[in-house]
Amino acid sequence: AELSGTDVAVTVLCPTFVKTNIVESGRITEQSTQLAGRLMRWTGFSPERIARMCLDTHDRGGLYCMPQPDARIGWGIKRFTPTVYTRAVGLTTRVTTP
Repeated sequence: AELSGTDVAVTVLCPTFVKTNIVESGRITEQSTQLAGRLMRWTGFSPERIARMCLDTHDRGGLYCMPQPDARIGWGIKRFTPTVYTRAVGLTTRVTTP
């Protein structure tokens, strides 16, 4: 809204897992590192693919860029049934936290 009427356009990038070496930083637990590594292999896209998809979305004038199917599903659940989303995140946190 603040940039309305200007030549500035904004696109929000909302990826889930991107195949990077971020889990190798040692900042998360070993269990979380293993889980994140598996999720990156299953659902992750390369950084180059994410960048291309985001730039394409931006060029089309899109506000949101959700490159992976699981990102779109998560966004839809959060947007249309926020209570279900909040409960699912809470349950997932309790199940995956030692």
